[in-house]
Amino acid sequence: MKRKILAAIFIVLITIFGFLFLRYIFYYNKGNRLYERFDYVGAIEQYENALDAFPPHFKECSIRVNLALAMIYNMGPDFAAPENVENSIATLMEARDILLEDGCAT
Repeated sequence: MKRKILAAIFIVLITIFGFLFLRYIFYYNKGNRLYERFDYVGAIEQYENALDAFPPHFKECSIRVNLALAMIYNMGPDFAAPENVENSIATLMEARDILLEDGCAT
């Protein structure tokens, strides 16, 4: 009887761990698929979901790198046009801040 209770507790703990600590992988992989299809807006959304779902106290540098790249590619080829410069600089600064957070790009 004691063994069954311990086994049930173990299964519950593994399930909770899987839900809380591994669901970021789903979002990260979905973001990668969208990124490969040049859907940078969708990729950005999924990478942000992955960051929100990532376990606290762990570094998530690969998610941050992909998010920053998707943001930069989303600017498009005319990022340097005079009418886009201000938005482009704001996007680059935001991407830089994402990379620097938690010491990922230091």
